[in-house]
Amino acid sequence: MRLSIIIPAFNEESYLPATLDAIEVATAHLLNRDDVDVEIIVVDNNSVDRTADVARGKGAKVVDEEVQRISRARNTGAHHAKGDVLVFVDADVLMPQCLLTKINSVMSDSDCVGGGVDVEYHPKRRTMRIYLGIWRVLVRLTDMV
Repeated sequence: MRLSIIIPAFNEESYLPATLDAIEVATAHLLNRDDVDVEIIVVDNNSVDRTADVARGKGAKVVDEEVQRISRARNTGAHHAKGDVLVFVDADVLMPQCLLTKINSVMSDSDCVGGGVDVEYHPKRRTMRIYLGIWRVLVRLTDMV
C-alpha cells in the first residue's frame, strides 16, 4: 500500500518544519512495521514566504496551486498523489507517531473506504477551548469520526 500525505500550505514556513518532522517520525514508525510506501506532497497555495523552500528542504514534493481555497489546494494535492490512500493534514498539525500505522492498518481492511481522525487543539483563548470541547463531545456522540 502507498500513503500520500497531502499538506495544503499558505504562508506556513514557521509551522511546516514541526509538521514535517512529526510526519517523518510517524513514517519511520510505519516503515519499521509494514511493507508500505509514503509520499509527502505540500501544496503551496500561493505563499509569499519560504513555505515551498522549507518543504523541499525537508524532502517533500511541492506542487503549486494559485487559487487560494483550501478545497482547491487539497484537490490539487490529490491530483498529484500516487497513493492508494490519501491522508490530508493541515500545515500546523503535529501527527502522533502511531497515526500512519493505524491508518495503514484500518485502510488495509477492504470494507473501509475512508475515515477521519480526532485532532487535539490547544488554543490559548478560553472561549475557543470551550467551543472545541463541546465540538469534540458532539462528534463522539454522533459518531462523526
